[in-house]
Amino acid sequence: MPGTRLVAFQGAAPLGHGTVSATGEKQLCCSFQEGSNMRPVFKEGIKERLATLSFVRVELGCGPNREFEDSVTLDCVDLAGIDIVADLDDGIPLGDSSVDEVRSSHFLEHVADLATFMGETYRVLKSGGRAVHVVPHFGNPYFYSDYTHRAFFGLYTFHYFSQTSRPFKREVPSYYNELDFTIDSIRLVFKSPFPWRNKLRKYLEAVVNYRPWMQEFYEENLGYIIPPYEIRVELLKP
Repeated sequence: MPGTRLVAFQGAAPLGHGTVSATGEKQLCCSFQEGSNMRPVFKEGIKERLATLSFVRVELGCGPNREFEDSVTLDCVDLAGIDIVADLDDGIPLGDSSVDEVRSSHFLEHVADLATFMGETYRVLKSGGRAVHVVPHFGNPYFYSDYTHRAFFGLYTFHYFSQTSRPFKREVPSYYNELDFTIDSIRLVFKSPFPWRNKLRKYLEAVVNYRPWMQEFYEENLGYIIPPYEIRVELLKP
């Protein structure tokens, strides 16, 4: 990008994730993995900023639409406001247990391998760290029409990434991975680009999310009549 100097992360030898280098510097950035398609690029000063932050919040795939002024932003496209340019399908180029909060909005549906990426999120989060994701609901025709979407989400999707914290009655298999996020909250979000429909949907949202069993009942029986727009989930790493 013109007018912006980029600093590619160089590691003469892999230091591992979250380790301390020979000079005693805290290693917050992982080394580039051989075979990846794209070398992570750290904008000038971002590594130094990461080392001094008392609370590290990262926003994934946000483009130029940063939600928090103090967050660290990652995207595969070098846009204004992006701190780290990286192909996140190759992993999150940050160290183990180095992040307090991971946030994304309408990003997870674009990743190539959701299970692997959720493992990366688990890896970079500190104990007690939080992941906040907004994803399209499978019933929404707007998102189903988008050919760039690789995955769609329902109430039970994130149960597959928890062994012990499952707020809904329906059971799902637990043998696909060993991740054990705590599901702190999950909400069906209703909205519409048409103002009067949007107002009605907000009333519906309040009712549907009153109890977990009401969320389950609605998705199973009414989810295609007035489909939820998206799902907002908050996960905690124990």
